[in-house]
Amino acid sequence: MSIRDRLMRIIPASRIKTTIKDDLGEFTVQTRGLTAMESDVATELTQRLAQSKGETKIDREIFNEMRKFLYNVTVTPGIDWDNSQIPDYVVTHVFLNTLMSASASAKEGLASFRPV
Repeated sequence: MSIRDRLMRIIPASRIKTTIKDDLGEFTVQTRGLTAMESDVATELTQRLAQSKGETKIDREIFNEMRKFLYNVTVTPGIDWDNSQIPDYVVTHVFLNTLMSASASAKEGLASFRPV
């Protein structure tokens, strides 16, 4: 297997776990690692949300984009992010945890870099 192929296998193999509590206890939603482009999209969505100043129409658009984003990176089976029964705060929690964990993983990878 080529080095390129091995590098491309890293992202789907990495898992980011988000633990959520409800009245029945805790459960975990898993997402995969993010590509550089996905990290850029997630960062841009986060910035847009911070700048929206609570404007309902803009917030709704951003939450819908977050749901689409999570649909593409979630590896836990059976989650329908388009389901309006999933509250926006849960979407935001999983979305931000995925972005922050992916960023931390990238930082760890850079810290472990050793020139040959």
